[in-house]
Amino acid sequence: KGQVLDNDVCGNAMTNVEVKRGSTPVIKGNKIRDGLRCGVYCFRESDALLEANEISGNALSAVVVEAAASARIVRNRIYGGKQHGVLVLRAGKAYVEGNEIFANAGAGVQLEAEADPVIIRNKIYDGKQSGVLISDHARGRVEANDIFRNAMAGIEIRSGADTVVANNSIYDGAKSGVFVSDDGRGHIVGNKIYGNGGAGVEVKHGGNPVVKGNEIFDGKQAGIFVNDGGKGVFEGNDVYRNAFAGVEVRSGSDPVVRLNRIRDGKQTGLLVYDRCKGTFEENEIFANSMAGVAVQAGAEPRLCRNKIHSNKEYGVFVYDGGKGVVDGCDIYHNADAGVVLQAGADALITNCKIRDGGGYGIVSCDESAGE
Repeated sequence: KGQVLDNDVCGNAMTNVEVKRGSTPVIKGNKIRDGLRCGVYCFRESDALLEANEISGNALSAVVVEAAASARIVRNRIYGGKQHGVLVLRAGKAYVEGNEIFANAGAGVQLEAEADPVIIRNKIYDGKQSGVLISDHARGRVEANDIFRNAMAGIEIRSGADTVVANNSIYDGAKSGVFVSDDGRGHIVGNKIYGNGGAGVEVKHGGNPVVKGNEIFDGKQAGIFVNDGGKGVFEGNDVYRNAFAGVEVRSGSDPVVRLNRIRDGKQTGLLVYDRCKGTFEENEIFANSMAGVAVQAGAEPRLCRNKIHSNKEYGVFVYDGGKGVVDGCDIYHNADAGVVLQAGADALITNCKIRDGGGYGIVSCDESAGE
């Protein structure tokens, strides 16, 4: 037990504060800085309270929780470390609330090796890597955090991790807002994801998350980007004002995209290409600066019961060997033709309403083979 209060703990050759073997100290109001290893290291079934400390400039991670230890990490400032801000691993459990975690050389928070923490209501920013990095079958919950201006993804999920990411603001990062790869999963629910340098949400290499009820907007690339064999279910999101396609799918990917609003983008609403598939159903795709939907380069999507309207060019544009099925869609009020099949397109257009456009209803030209 014991209390460690209002000390300046600095420059030690080993960890500045080590908590182990079932101890339950209160560590509060200290400066824990410039150590040659970790700032605070909790392991072997200990249970510490870390509150209102300033933990900075340590050579390894600022706070480490591992080996079945628990820690409550509350209202600390954790910054300027040479590795991660908070590292939870090897079945460690932590409750991390109300901290300011910034300007660390590694991830602001890293979860790995079956860690199961709660990360809630923190500010995680200006990191040199991802804001939160979750890997190696870690679980836990990342909720209601403000995650911004990190050099890599705001939140990265990979290597079998399956975490709930809910109600966060994830913005102004240099790369993607949320990045899921290498068989990562996760439930990405109710977040505001905006102003990031990469895609709002990027999924690749077998990533398979559920992405539901998010606002994804004002990104500098695609709103949602599924690439290189990515999967996932994308449902009920509002995707708007992104600089590239609202939703872009390519390179063998096969997602399910349904009940989303994909709108007001600076390029195509939905872009599907390069031998991918995917199911796109009951989306509303409108007011985009180019075509509502573009299919090309051997892609073979299934588009069912979508509303595709008020786009600045075509409603649906299938070209360059694009394939697939467009079934039961309502295609209307587009500035040019409702449907264009061009340059080797081989798509089935069936049971659709194609109406009230600014050009032809359907155009088939230049050796297209569609029905």
